[in-house]
Amino acid sequence: MNSVLQRWLRICIFNFLLVALAGLLLRYKIAFPLPQVNQKYLLHGHSHFAFAGWISQALMILMIHVLDKHTNDFQSRRYQPILIASQLSALGMLLSFPVQGYGPVAIFFSTCSIGVSWIFAWVYWLDLKRTTQPVKGKPWLIASLAFSLLSSLGVFAIAFIMSSGKTSQPAYLAAVYFYLHFQYNGWFIFACTGIAISCFPGKAAATRTDRRVFLLWLTACPFTYFLSASWIQLPLFLRLLVPLAAIAQLAGWGTLLQKKMLSPLPDNPPFVRRLLWVVAFAMSVKLLLQAASAIPSLNEMVFGYRSIVIAYLHLVMLGIVSLFIITTALAEGGLPLHSGSRRSITALTAGIILNELVLMLQGAAGLVYADFSSAPYWLLLAALVMLIALGVLNLQLSRQVKPAIDTPVFPECLKAQPVD
Repeated sequence: MNSVLQRWLRICIFNFLLVALAGLLLRYKIAFPLPQVNQKYLLHGHSHFAFAGWISQALMILMIHVLDKHTNDFQSRRYQPILIASQLSALGMLLSFPVQGYGPVAIFFSTCSIGVSWIFAWVYWLDLKRTTQPVKGKPWLIASLAFSLLSSLGVFAIAFIMSSGKTSQPAYLAAVYFYLHFQYNGWFIFACTGIAISCFPGKAAATRTDRRVFLLWLTACPFTYFLSASWIQLPLFLRLLVPLAAIAQLAGWGTLLQKKMLSPLPDNPPFVRRLLWVVAFAMSVKLLLQAASAIPSLNEMVFGYRSIVIAYLHLVMLGIVSLFIITTALAEGGLPLHSGSRRSITALTAGIILNELVLMLQGAAGLVYADFSSAPYWLLLAALVMLIALGVLNLQLSRQVKPAIDTPVFPECLKAQPVD
């Protein structure tokens, strides 16, 4: 990975630390009194910054890296203004939302963030057409940009509902879930898959299978939105298509795993391969839960418990997307791979797993009316573990004078060398 993108990726890791700090404050306020903090406002700042300052910006950087690998004399610096605007709008949301909630300043920065995503989608699509070599995973990357643009319609719908003064709870939730669905299951997942096919190609030469799986996922994604917005009355044929879409995505994922189309390169270190297995396991759990939620009675029961919904969202955000970004950054030379970074990332992974387990147990306890009053303290511990792990990782990066891994531009030369 070239030095420009490497520096930006490390900025994103620092943003991840800020996300973890806000998450710790949220967990602390649930467990102990903290009247100085408005929980709802801080939650808005936490979630918006996590989306824009960490996940979306890091995915943009990795997607630019894919272009870099497939284009001769690629100038990644032309994306500098977009990344700077993305960083400033994300910081603006982080600072304004905890103070005023959906106030004028916060709305301005969130609008700027959407504008940046549109500009990036346009510039990236143009550059993707100009690549000098075939780009593996290209359809997935294009679809991810389309879903990113589509998700912004949910934001505008939220703004319209709130400004109209006639707030309808079902309409508001439908707009929120529309945005979340096409961010999580569209922009995030399709971008990760496209990057994975490019950086961990495995048997990606099986283009026919790749094309079939892509079309299956692309067709299914809009229908699976109705799994989270289950109160919307649908005609019979759509009610039949929604569970089929969830099953289709699960079957497509099984095909990717069976054909080994997303596999680490032989030169990738064992630590990278283990992290990829963790991500693959989390993705499998996510798709199994999604398919199970197609059962109406189970969907109604599960979505009635906030902790289960939060566990599902964190599973995607942390267990799949965040760990995938870090794993790919290690494999591609964006982050150093040595004993210190391995320990930090292992601790981060442990914190993510603990967070998921406690949230799921909290939801299960609610289903059977069991007592789990200690859950807020366990969640606080998980947030603290993640914060410390990211703090140490950022400290290690700040002391890194020279990149630990130097990687050439072209994919056949990629090789991550661990440094102890």
